Order: sequence, then structure tokens, then C-alpha cells
Amino acid sequence: MPAADRKHSRRARPAKPAARTAWPAVWRSKWAFFACLLVLAIVVYWPALNSGFIWDDDDYVTANPALRSLAGLRDIWFRFGSTPQYYPVVFSTFWLEYQIWQDWAPGYHLVNVLLHAANAGLVYLVLSRLSIPGAWVAAMLFLVHPVQVESVAWITERKNTLSACLYLAAGWSYLQFLDDQPRQGRGGGLRWYAGAVLLYAAALLSKTVTCSLPAALLLLVWWRRGRVTRRDLIATLPLFALGIALAAVTVYLERHHVGAVGDDWSLTPLDRLLIAGRALWFYGCKLLWPTRLSFVYPRWQIDTAQWWQYLYPVAGATSLALLWGLRRRIGRGPLVAILFFGGTLLPALGFVNIYPMRYTFVADHYQYLASLGILTLVGVGIAWLMRRWSFRSPALSAAVPSLLVLLLAIASHAQTAIYHDQVALWTDTIAKSPRCWMAYNNLGTALVQDPSTLGPEQLARLDQLFGTALELNPRNPETQNSLASLRLIEGRVHAAARHAREALRLAPEFANARSNYGAALARQGNLTDARHELELAIRLNPALAEAHGNLANVLTTQGHFPEAVAQYQSALRINPDYYLARLNYALTLADHGQLEESLRQYGLLLARRPDSAEGHYQLGNLQLKFQRADLARERFQTAVRLDPRHGQAYNNLGALLLQEGDRAAAVECFTRAVAADPGNVSARNNLHAARRALRP
Repeated sequence: MPAADRKHSRRARPAKPAARTAWPAVWRSKWAFFACLLVLAIVVYWPALNSGFIWDDDDYVTANPALRSLAGLRDIWFRFGSTPQYYPVVFSTFWLEYQIWQDWAPGYHLVNVLLHAANAGLVYLVLSRLSIPGAWVAAMLFLVHPVQVESVAWITERKNTLSACLYLAAGWSYLQFLDDQPRQGRGGGLRWYAGAVLLYAAALLSKTVTCSLPAALLLLVWWRRGRVTRRDLIATLPLFALGIALAAVTVYLERHHVGAVGDDWSLTPLDRLLIAGRALWFYGCKLLWPTRLSFVYPRWQIDTAQWWQYLYPVAGATSLALLWGLRRRIGRGPLVAILFFGGTLLPALGFVNIYPMRYTFVADHYQYLASLGILTLVGVGIAWLMRRWSFRSPALSAAVPSLLVLLLAIASHAQTAIYHDQVALWTDTIAKSPRCWMAYNNLGTALVQDPSTLGPEQLARLDQLFGTALELNPRNPETQNSLASLRLIEGRVHAAARHAREALRLAPEFANARSNYGAALARQGNLTDARHELELAIRLNPALAEAHGNLANVLTTQGHFPEAVAQYQSALRINPDYYLARLNYALTLADHGQLEESLRQYGLLLARRPDSAEGHYQLGNLQLKFQRADLARERFQTAVRLDPRHGQAYNNLGALLLQEGDRAAAVECFTRAVAADPGNVSARNNLHAARRALRP
């Protein structure tokens, strides 16, 4: 324990070697240590650098219109609702990166990894300034612990890596201010204080969970001195004011913009206490034994009538009481570490409504910062063992932290791989949390890329996934909406409308469900009501690309070409990867004689989706309008190679081959067209004509 703790011991003890005696010789230079942290971070999180975008990354990056222009950057700062959450510093970094590499996912992942490495370095600097033994061990544990993978490998959680960087820098600056005061008098260290305030404000504007910093600073003051003075309280008042103000903004936005209201959040104070007690032990256990980590953990069933659920908060309170009672014997350090752990987690313990509470009460990324409390205790314990063993066996002394870091690094490397894409992520989640309805729903959604390529087996699997999700949670509007989307793909329009209506009954302001309902009405021929529903969906969520695309289809059918073009452009501005919108836009342009622009749109579509059989087929049809039969033939050939079930592409390819005199090849194409689509009358007629032409 540091000197501030030892002075309360009943009997004086011999001075122990300084903390740096446990520091390996190769790391005597802090810069060498920082370089080691950077290399280790890149090695451990290398799979993330080869990963793509996953859940929520579309709202935050790829389909976020605020990243596209200077006006969007202004909206990030000054217009609530322009981004999923009001964290303007985070979205400003996304804005800057989007200007550099746009939708290149490795760039965003690299920044997250670098920020995490920087955070580990800051952990070492802060703990060293506090003269805590094993600071380097705690920093390395923070770097490689598997619970941190979710924050590092998930682009959306830039909120964590960036806010933690600013939080730790603010804490270090504040400690510098405290240490400079005695040397420089009453006005000493003001530049460090101003820096701490500015960094803390930036941290809050990255993620308001950092609002716990001033309380953590007072804890450190009490740990060092054994008391907190009036001057200490006054110095932290501006920080408390900033934290409370921005936390209130977040709470308001979670309720009124994100939608954290309803039955899922209707919890009594006793319910919330039981949630918090269990969550604290859950996080502590995952830190000390990080196995079966899952992207989503199923939401617990809270029942105040079950006596065993009270054991969690009672055990937590008892532990704090014991640490308080033993503070003179073992020091204040363990109590401060546990209080830091629980206090930093406080905003995520269920006392304040946040949207993820509708499907889970816990998540690994919630304890990104809070884990420092437990990991520091572990680091101190390892440093104590190293000091004891270093005299007997220096090799064994170094082996303990090295082996622990190696094992955790291997586990984190493997854990990072599940964040490669959405299919890998949700498949792993189902394997570890088989009762997580959300994982089944999201896996099904992730499997729907190009609806035209979904065969009977894929459709059956989607039906099973969505059915399981609905069985696990019958009152889930997302799954009802997913089933509506699936029924639209299958062509079961009445069933699609029924599921969409049920989703809207459960969540009347669910813009996605209203968009699907509008699409179903349009398929039924009710264009007036369809247009009304789609316009309402856009008012509910102006950034919903699907609603713009569906409305454009309705306007096209109604003959409103200029309005349809505007809606297609809006959909593609929001989500440049919106396949169906770009395909329909290109088709509409071609139908209205704008062939050059249609050709450009097909080029953009195939640049993003070179495996789109339908895209190649439709581009082949367009090439025929340009009288380029050779280019059209190449496109049709590519289409049937990508999708052997594309009967119409075979039919058109056969027609070209017949014109060129290759009658045998034409007969084969028409035969395949009929086999793929027996109801294709044109293909049947062409087959008969080609066979007659083949006869001598």
C-alpha cells in the first residue's frame, strides 16, 4: 500500500522498496513502455483492423448524413436529433475521418485501437503520479483484458475510447494541479486546473458516463490525505456542475429522442436496486473470470418476491462495510478502488433509463472505465507478490504478470475475431446467449442483403430466426417488422401488412414499421394510403433511407417523376449502399430516357455490389438501348454466372446468341431459363423457336 495508507497501521513497518523495483529493466524508459503498449494493442486487436461495420455502425457512420458536409458538422454540434446521441466530439471525429476514408472500415477501427493504446498509457501515467505500485501491470491488464474488446472492436463505441482518453487526461491534469498548489501558493497550478476543466467538458461531450470524474477525484483526495477539505469541494464544483448539466441533457434525449419510455422501463425503485446489485457482481465476475463474453446478455427477470435476488445488493453493502471497518488495517486503497468501480458504473446500473435496457441490463462496454478500479487492485496485488518473490526467484517474479498478460491477450485476440461482421457477431451471441431474442432478429436482418438472391433455403432460415425471436419475446415490434420485411420479399403482401400493423400497435411511432406498411399497401395497389404512411414514416425519422426509397417507388408508379427522383436521391444520400434504391433509381431513369445518368447509377451500384446478378442483368438491358450487344451479352453472362436461377437473364442471353447465329448455345440458354422459371412464357416461346431453327 502507498505511504498514505501505511501511516494508519498500528505498528510502524520497515519501508518497502519503491514501486519501480518491480519494473522490468527493459521498460525503465516510459517511452519504451508506451511503444510496447502500442505494439501489443495492434497485435491483440489485429482482427479488428480487418473487420467491417456491424450493428449501429450504419447510424453512426455509413448511413449518417451529418458526416457528408460542412452543414452536417454544424448540425452535429447545434441540432439535437441530427445524430443518434448528442456526443458532438465523437461525431466530429467521425466527420473528419469520413472526409479522409469515407466507408473504409479499417480506418475507423485503427483509430479505436490507437485510442485504446493511448488510454493504457494514460492509466500508467495517472497511477504513477499517485505512486501506486504495479502501475505498469494495471495499464497492461487494462490494454489486453477481454471485456475491453467490445469497446475497441466496435466502431460505434468510439464513445468509450475517446471519452476515456479525455477523462484520463483530465484526471492527470487535475492531479498535476493538486500537486502544484503547495509549491506555487494559492494561485498555483491554475493552468493545469483550466486544462482539466476543458478536457472534462470534452469528455462529457464524448460520453456523459464520464460525469463521475469529480467524485472520483474527491475519492483520490480522501485516499491520499484521509480527509476532504472545503477547498477540495469548491475546486470540484465547476466539474460537478458541468457533469450534472450534460448528464441531464443525455437523460432528456434518451427519453424524448431515443425513446427510452414504455413498459420496458417501468421499473420501481426496488426493481432498480435489485438490478444494480446484480449488475455489480456480474461485472466484477467478468473482470476476474472473463469467460463466455457476449455482445448481448439476455435481460434478467426481476422479481421482488424472490428472496435470492436480494442477496446481490446485501452482499455488496456488506463488502463495503467490511472494507470500511478494515481501512486502518489494510488501508483505504481497496475501499477506494471498489467505490470507484461502483461509482463509475452508476449511470449504467439501471437507476437512469437508457435505451438498451429494453433488451439487457448489462454490457461489457459499460465497464470500460470502471474496470480500472478492480484492475488496479489486481496490479497492486501482483506488484506485492513480485516484491516478495524477486529476492528468491526473479524469473518467477517476472513470469506471473507476463503469463497473465499473455493469456488475456490471447483471449482478447480471439474475442476480437467475432466482431468481423454482423453474421459472425450475432451467430456468436446466439451460441453464448441462446435466449437472446434480439440476436435471432438481428442475425436474420444481417442475412438479408440482396433479396433477389434469397432462395427457398435462405428464406426458410430467415423465417426460423424471426420465429424464434418472436417466440422469445412476443411483444417485440422489431421482430414483427422483420417478419413484415420478410413477407414482402416472399411476395406475401397481406401477411406483410398484418405484421407491420402489429408492430405499429406495439410501437405507433416505429418509422421502419410504418415504412414497411406503406410498401405493403403500395403492393396491394392502395397508392394513396401508401404515400400517406411513407410520408409519415419520413416525418418520424427523416434519416430512414428505406422510407425515402419506398416513397420514391410509389411516386414513380403514380407518374410523379421529379418527386420520385428527389426521394431516390435522398435515400442514396442517407445510405449510398442502399442497393434496392439505387437499382430502382437506375431503372426509373432509363424508363424516362435519362440513359447516361442511368448508366452512371449502374456503375455506382456494381462498384459497391459487384456480385449483384440483378444489377448486371439490368445493365445488360440498358446496353441494348445503346445498341451495344457485345457489352449486353457480357452482362447477361455475368448475371447467370452469379445467379444460375436468373431465368430472365438466360432468356435475354439466349436471344442475343440466337441473333448472332449460335443456335445451339441459344437453345441451352432458353432451356435453362425455362428450368429456372417454368412460368416464363417468353422463354418457352423462344425455346420452341430456337429448336425449330436448329433443325436441318
